[in-house]
Amino acid sequence: MRKAALSVFLHMSLSLSLAYSFKRGANTFLQLITQLNGMKVEAQLNKQPTIRNMAKLLMNSMYGRFGMKPSVLETHIWNQDQIDSLEPYWELQSALSYGELYLVSIQLNKEKFIELQGQASLKKMLTNLSNKTNVAIAAAVTSYSRMIINNYKLLALSLGLELFYSDTDSLVLNGPLPPEHIDSATLGKLKLEHTIKEGIFVMPKVYYLEDIDGTIVTKCKGFSGKLTKTQYLELLSGNTQELEVTKWQRSLKESYVKIERNQSYNLRFSFNKREQPLSLFSSLQPRPKSKEP
Repeated sequence: MRKAALSVFLHMSLSLSLAYSFKRGANTFLQLITQLNGMKVEAQLNKQPTIRNMAKLLMNSMYGRFGMKPSVLETHIWNQDQIDSLEPYWELQSALSYGELYLVSIQLNKEKFIELQGQASLKKMLTNLSNKTNVAIAAAVTSYSRMIINNYKLLALSLGLELFYSDTDSLVLNGPLPPEHIDSATLGKLKLEHTIKEGIFVMPKVYYLEDIDGTIVTKCKGFSGKLTKTQYLELLSGNTQELEVTKWQRSLKESYVKIERNQSYNLRFSFNKREQPLSLFSSLQPRPKSKEP
């Protein structure tokens, strides 16, 4: 398969200068994820929201940490002598004085480093500065998550269910999946979060739900406030919503944290990642709607 892909690549009259081959691991993080999931489930049963959220954050954020861009910036607490002895391939970005010590930020100048130490030494230096990132792991996690949720989509369609919305780890259907696929405590299975009376799905991560018990659930990526049902319908019609948000900025170099309130934010309809098959359904449908995240 890899040879075939390379053949197609070369057939396109493009030159191949570098390629990486990765060995597939077997359950690389199984022990860690099993432990964290057990911690989350136990904390949920014991009504310990802080521990539950900590375990969930560690599980959900780990793959993103692997995918971070390596930083060539370092931060140290140094005295003046250490600052004065800084190697010429390091650029001093900031030095905040705290008595006899300084909070120092330095950045590697790659061109200067190559000039003084050579290309081979740069690779070693960047490896040490890589922040333990691994893009291949992050890419594999996101790829497998898509394959898993797509299998659930195919299952739903094979059962004659309609699919109204889906995201990385969730889908909204017009009926339940078989019970053997639902278990909130088992890794790899789904949990039934909502039985929906009405839903408005504007675009990815922007939706309005009303459960059969009257509970309203809203989500709007990029806006921490609450939109009304009317605003979701306006967005669905292509009308921009003029909102206000609070923004904050920070600068270690300039030693400030700035909070800017009531800043204008225009929320526009955009649907450039997925085909939009159906956006609105209500209690007029014959069966209750279920969300299986």
